Amino acid sequence: MSTSKKMIKEIKEHVSIVDLASDYFDLTRKNGYFGIRGSGADGGDFSSIVIYPESNSFFRNSNRHGGDVISFVTETQIEGINNFRDAVIFLRQRIDPDFKIETSYKKKKTYAEMSSSERIEKLRSCNEMLKENPKYFFKALLLIDTKTNYN
Repeated sequence: MSTSKKMIKEIKEHVSIVDLASDYFDLTRKNGYFGIRGSGADGGDFSSIVIYPESNSFFRNSNRHGGDVISFVTETQIEGINNFRDAVIFLRQRIDPDFKIETSYKKKKTYAEMSSSERIEKLRSCNEMLKENPKYFFKALLLIDTKTNYN
């Protein structure tokens, strides 16, 4: 699915950045704008973000970056979203809950959350992948080795 200009315009007009932010963060009101108190659910520090309700935009002072409600979703990684396409789909669903499309931001189960049959299947698929591509296994080991602190 391509995201149309019409859909993007509709999102920017109908999704309030303040309403969205208040669903995920503790906001403080200051002279005509809002700030985010503390950190996000993922532990990220968003205290330098200023939200401007009149322009439905934000600015993050720590990295000198700002934008519209779509870029706010990717900047703060709400619901784990870190790309434009998934942000548009997520925000479109806020306008129309019946809007359905497959997205890549669906949370994957952790190994601990999997049932025993799911764990077995996961291990089998990993084993098959390693049989087909053993070089990836060795690359992964090298990456782990370079990141390991032996002190």
